[in-house]
Amino acid sequence: MNVSSAPDPPDRDEPRPGRRARRRLGTLLVVVSLAASGCGLRLETGPPDPLPAGEVELARQSGAATADDLSAAARTAAQEAPEQLRAVLLEVADAADQHLVALGGRYDPGPGYTIAPDGSVEAVPEAPDDAAAPTPTSAAPPVTSDDVVARLVQGAASARSHAVTVPDGALARLLASIHVARLLQAQALAAASGAEPLEEVVVTVPQVVPEGLSPATIATLVQSEDATGMAWEVAAARAQGETRDRAAARAAQHRQRAQAWSDAAGFTGTGLDPRRSAYELPEAIRSAAAEPGTAEGALADLEQSLSAVYATLVLEVVAEDRGPLVDVMADTAREAVRHGATVPVFPGLAEQQS
Repeated sequence: MNVSSAPDPPDRDEPRPGRRARRRLGTLLVVVSLAASGCGLRLETGPPDPLPAGEVELARQSGAATADDLSAAARTAAQEAPEQLRAVLLEVADAADQHLVALGGRYDPGPGYTIAPDGSVEAVPEAPDDAAAPTPTSAAPPVTSDDVVARLVQGAASARSHAVTVPDGALARLLASIHVARLLQAQALAAASGAEPLEEVVVTVPQVVPEGLSPATIATLVQSEDATGMAWEVAAARAQGETRDRAAARAAQHRQRAQAWSDAAGFTGTGLDPRRSAYELPEAIRSAAAEPGTAEGALADLEQSLSAVYATLVLEVVAEDRGPLVDVMADTAREAVRHGATVPVFPGLAEQQS
């Protein structure tokens, strides 16, 4: 009698590796199917909300957004401005473009969001469904040079505010330079349009050496201020009338700052006082045979050099001690422009001047 048994399932005698391979293939197909359906789900839900920015990124975003807005405003104002004023406005726009690049460009938070003046991301409010259709309005008033001056002053204040609080020293130095540039541009634009001059920057040397500065750094600063004071004294001795009075006053300012820094560091009255009885001055200042006007250029160069020194100090000190240094940057850069220097795009930043 023939007895036949039921056949084994097809994979019972199949080697185990083959069975495992088929199971893995089935699992892979399920994963691919789920992934494809997940992609469709993400497309329907829209982009995620922007992540909150830290203090450094807020400062960068604020500076970049202001630079972008300044460029647009200056170019708009230049379209209807007289030729001489147009040239200054276009210089403001070009400088703002360079500031924007140096700050890394404007951040785009995505649809439905915008950048606030402080650099934070804000949601654009949605109009309610039952909102009435907007009524036609008259065209927006044109942007004038006075508007650009006001925006420069506001942008300068914003840059300074971030420069003296942001924890990143390199970004603080850049923002301090942008602050000074905007002040100088506002002054130049106001002068070109016949507007009232801006208020002078008030400079106060700290009574205590800022944290982060070494005695050697302060000694170099004392000498730089003292030597610049001597240069202005020589210029005053060769000038007459109001020019002489202004040069003498500027000399006194530098000598007083040298004294204040020496006092803060404890150098005064000790063998550590780095001040000298005489300094090697530029030929255009010390030579009576120098061409007229060359001394002005040499004095402007000395002021610009001091501005660069203070910009380096901004990089080195802690945030809460930067304010007076930023103000001296602005003061020395303004004095350089007053004596013939062109308005720099990045005051105090030698590596950016090209």
